[in-house]
Amino acid sequence: AQPIPTTSPLSEALGRALLATVQIIVPVDGERRSSAGSGSVLTEKGHILTNFHVVGDPDTGLLYNRRGLIYVAVSPPNLRDPPQVEYVAELMQGDQLMDLALIKIIARQDGRDLPVNLSLTTMPVGDSNTVDIGDELSIIGFPDLGGATVTFTKGSVSGFLTDEGWIKTDAEINPGNSGGAAINREGQLVGIPSAAATEVVWVPGKIGLVRPVNLARPLTELALMDAGE
Repeated sequence: AQPIPTTSPLSEALGRALLATVQIIVPVDGERRSSAGSGSVLTEKGHILTNFHVVGDPDTGLLYNRRGLIYVAVSPPNLRDPPQVEYVAELMQGDQLMDLALIKIIARQDGRDLPVNLSLTTMPVGDSNTVDIGDELSIIGFPDLGGATVTFTKGSVSGFLTDEGWIKTDAEINPGNSGGAAINREGQLVGIPSAAATEVVWVPGKIGLVRPVNLARPLTELALMDAGE
């Protein structure tokens, strides 16, 4: 795993969560633009949790490009420079209803052989059922508004939309944060920021919506099983 910064005031838990959050870039067929979002590394072998709408259309289940290309960019250890595209991934399993996806790194972007163990920094997965209104909640990802580097915003749990499967938060979420990490004070993943995919009228800086990580359990368990953990 990448060395966790120790010379900065970052706590070890926060440093780990920042390094375990990657940028996901997906070419869109027929367009010059790419879909860009964020993801959380679950295993050292390159299993990454994200939103389905980052890699494809949740309504149709179709990926944004016929080749299924998904690029993964990783931040440098200093966390101050932009992430570099290092890997190619593929969709392993999707949950269109929950707008969640598990992708897996399958190759290096430069064509070199992929090592058996990528030694990626991994995100500890917490229990979203332990989250209460007023608890601290922080968002990590790569929003367009935040520039090219990893961005951290901090807020609290504002409430729940239990029937719809959401945690509400006043932590700022912007396009590009989708699929990234919502962490608790211990640096554990408790949710996936997903506000950009909802039909709710959404204004940056206002209430955002986070998918509880427990609803992603089939995907997180699949990742661990496939990685032999």
